[in-house]
Amino acid sequence: MQVSTKELRTQSGKIINQVQHGQEVIVTYRGTAFAKIVPIQPQNEEVNIFGMWQEHDNHLSVDDTVREMRKGRQF
Repeated sequence: MQVSTKELRTQSGKIINQVQHGQEVIVTYRGTAFAKIVPIQPQNEEVNIFGMWQEHDNHLSVDDTVREMRKGRQF
């Protein structure tokens, strides 16, 4: 699907809806293609929000780690 920059401005909701449904959109300016809007790959549903802590050497909980990071802050 190709759209002009003007169409992108005026019909952005419809265009984003098309992208959500898997459609790739080529954006043109004065007839020349210069950008492509593509849907991102779906995230793995099993990713835990605190997955970054799984391999962390620190054995403190997330709350305790944040408290340690905030120690000594002068507000």
